[in-house]
Amino acid sequence: SFPDGVWFVGLAAVRDPGSVVAAIAQAFDLPDTGGPPLRERLISSLQPKHLLLVLDNVEHLLPAAPLVADLLRACPALAVLATSRAPLHLSGEHERAVPPLAVPDLRHVPEGGDLARYPAVGLFLQRAQAVSPEFRLTPSNATAVATICAQLDGLPLALELAAARVKLLPPAAMVA
Repeated sequence: SFPDGVWFVGLAAVRDPGSVVAAIAQAFDLPDTGGPPLRERLISSLQPKHLLLVLDNVEHLLPAAPLVADLLRACPALAVLATSRAPLHLSGEHERAVPPLAVPDLRHVPEGGDLARYPAVGLFLQRAQAVSPEFRLTPSNATAVATICAQLDGLPLALELAAARVKLLPPAAMVA
C-alpha cells in the first residue's frame, strides 16, 4: 500500500514539541544544515512520496499536532499513524483503542508451549528476547511470566516495559 515504505519515528525520548520536526527529519536522514527551515525541507522531501509515517508516543508532545496537520495537508500521499493516549484533535483523525491482550488464568497456568500461545505472553517473550536474546520460557519461569502478564492486565505498553527489564531481573524477581 505504501510504495515509499513505512517509516517509524519513536518520540518517547523527545521532550520538546519543537523538536518533533527534527526527530522526523532524522528518520529520513534529512540533515539540519541551515538554508531553508527544516520544516520546509521536510515537507518538500515528503511531498512526492507515498508512505506511512508512524509516530510513536505522541501524547506528551500534543503541541506538535499542527506539524502533523501541516505534513498531511502538504503531502497528499502521506498517511500518519500516531500512537498516543490522547487524541491529536486533527481533522480526519480516527481513534482506535488498543484493547488488552488475553492473559492466562493463573489458577491453571498451562505448560510452556501452550502458555506462549496467549497474546500477552507472546508479546512479553518477543520483547524480552529483543533485549536478552537468550531469554526463554522455561518450566522454572513460566508461572512468573504468566503472573507478570496477568498482573499487568495484558496491557501492551506495560508488558513491553516489564519485558525490557529481563536483562536486569529474572521474572520471579519482577513478580516479587
